Amino acid sequence: MDPEVLANLKELEDGGDFSLAEFFQVFAQDSARRMGALRQAIEKGDARTLERQAHTLKGSSRELGARRMAALCQQLEDIGEAGSTAGTTELVVCLEEALAQVGMALTEYRGPG
Repeated sequence: MDPEVLANLKELEDGGDFSLAEFFQVFAQDSARRMGALRQAIEKGDARTLERQAHTLKGSSRELGARRMAALCQQLEDIGEAGSTAGTTELVVCLEEALAQVGMALTEYRGPG
């Protein structure tokens, strides 16, 4: 997690027009949907869907400061853009681990309550 991005998000929240808790919740829900779509694209050998889903998840990961997730998504996007899904199962496993780490970091960042 990029602490600078989190600090900027906190600043937005302090301005009153933004809710970190809501942002984190939307990210978690959207990420879960996108992970399912990535897995399904790989099972079907659908490189185009793999590319699109990875691209979208990469963007939201960057907005949150989840650098490892964004980097893994970039790799998946590149493979899909090349018209392939080969070798992506292992990347998705790494992405799932990174997402779990982001979830723990966000829980820690928010604190109890």
